Amino acid sequence: MTLILSEFPELASFEAKGLLPSAENEEALRQKLTTFRDTLKTRVDADVKETFKGAGAGGAGKGDGKDMNMNKDQLYNRLTALAGRQDQASRDEYEKLMALWLQPEQ
Repeated sequence: MTLILSEFPELASFEAKGLLPSAENEEALRQKLTTFRDTLKTRVDADVKETFKGAGAGGAGKGDGKDMNMNKDQLYNRLTALAGRQDQASRDEYEKLMALWLQPEQ
């Protein structure tokens, strides 16, 4: 559990439900968890792209997020997908979408 919490905190909820693989030693477990995490990320990223495919008149678009025409559920799902990512583009998109999320509804 220490390995999961220190190196793979995003997988802690899977561990709590007993869904993560086991291994004979820590290095083997690290390799399995890395593969699990990478596979999950690839699948989620593909699902997000599919969700936003064709969203709005111009697709998901880029820019300030206002051209994305997302409903609250789509906005929440995208924020969830971006949460915790460390690359600058994801962090920038997260900040823009969070500002939209916090805007009062009109």
